[in-house]
Amino acid sequence: MKTLILVAVAVLVGACSRPEEPSTTRGKLFMLVTESQVPLMTKEADEYMAVYNKTEIHMAGTTTREAIVALLNDSVRCICVDRQLNAEERKVVQQSGMNLATINIARGALVLIVSDNNPLKTIKLATIRSILDKSIATWKNVPGSHLSGRLELILLGKNSGVNELLQRGFFDLPKEIVPTKTGATEKEIVRYIAGNPQALGIVSFGAVVDHPKGIHKLAVQSTDSTSEGEFIEASQSNIYEKLYPLNYSLYLYISETKLGVGSGFSTFVKTLPGQQIIQDYGLAPEIQPSRIIQLKSE
Repeated sequence: MKTLILVAVAVLVGACSRPEEPSTTRGKLFMLVTESQVPLMTKEADEYMAVYNKTEIHMAGTTTREAIVALLNDSVRCICVDRQLNAEERKVVQQSGMNLATINIARGALVLIVSDNNPLKTIKLATIRSILDKSIATWKNVPGSHLSGRLELILLGKNSGVNELLQRGFFDLPKEIVPTKTGATEKEIVRYIAGNPQALGIVSFGAVVDHPKGIHKLAVQSTDSTSEGEFIEASQSNIYEKLYPLNYSLYLYISETKLGVGSGFSTFVKTLPGQQIIQDYGLAPEIQPSRIIQLKSE
């Protein structure tokens, strides 16, 4: 009888000491994030962990392509990137039978930046295309620049979402874009542009939401028939209303075999508090965080 009691106690103690199963509000998550969106996602993660103090979210910045490859290789279960999967990547998902959730969380944009010592203020879409395909290589062929000499095109590397959005998303260029110079990060590109009037950079709107000194954004020709001929500034409100032509969505991709912290975190980002963080950060939320949206002033 005594032996039976001891066995029962041992079973009970073992059951009580068994670690808790991970859930949407308990456990750890490691995610890869497109480099320019790390500050935003850090704010989201900090708020989520403050609400659900049994969660731990760690992240690292990388290129969009590398984040997607890691997801498809099952190295990570959650990524935040600035483009949709391309045809090749979707085929891998289909063939592998991966359970992949796609969540639109915000709207971003590509912006063209020049030094404050460059007088150019606006640019046509046709001119951007010609710069990208090297039809235009000098400033004298850019209307409104009042400059001469070589035009330096500064971009991130070919694995970046910026590059792929330009190549296939907005301009469908037949040849690979070959910039004059590549930057390791968007912040590095911004710093280079500020000190080089002959340079033109293309970065995400998130890289310039804090209005860095020494550069300004170019207004881009509208593609809306109701505002034909106008040039639209890259502002939070214009991106939210999809008036600025080079706008796109930011995505969270979640690959979990059962509901975990990634699912809980992605759900939080789409709630009003999560969308409010995006709005306060300076990007355009995917959904309206309040009855009357008060976008951050420029």
